[in-house]
Amino acid sequence: MLTAWRLTVLVPVIVVMISAPAATQSFYGSLITVTQDAQGLVIPGATVVLTNTATNERHDGVTGVDGTYRFVNLVPGTYRLEVELAGFQRYVRDQIVVNVQSTPRIEATLQLGSLEETVLVSGESPLLQTENASVGTVVGSRAVQELPLNGRNVLNLIAVAPTVVPQGASDGSLTGKNVFAAGN
Repeated sequence: MLTAWRLTVLVPVIVVMISAPAATQSFYGSLITVTQDAQGLVIPGATVVLTNTATNERHDGVTGVDGTYRFVNLVPGTYRLEVELAGFQRYVRDQIVVNVQSTPRIEATLQLGSLEETVLVSGESPLLQTENASVGTVVGSRAVQELPLNGRNVLNLIAVAPTVVPQGASDGSLTGKNVFAAGN
């Protein structure tokens, strides 16, 4: 039988072990913008505005001494970035996709000019996530509905990610038991 001392020690340890993995999950994304001039020198003090194109939710800030600004806790979606600073042309980039637990990095290069002039970026290189080495894939609702899943096991969607190497069998029920075995 457990003594009171063991119980008071074991219960908090078990609670921490169970809750730690759940605390690391996030349903938001982030975006880092680096503002620089044509020579590649960082530009501090630039005004950055990020707008969700679906909801018109607006986030704004000012770049720090290192020329960066980090937008955190962004709802996954498509965004528009605008960067302004006196003496430079306004920078605008559309179609920035932010996914769950992703942190794309946008390097905004400001050209000399006035605020009346705008540089509209379209067809730029794909967004890179350079903040960590994690690899992720977002499977949209259309793919979930249209992909032929063996036994409709949602865990088979893992095989859609290009970095996954299947090991063993993934058929059967969600509990891992073969529901089709005779005599069970």
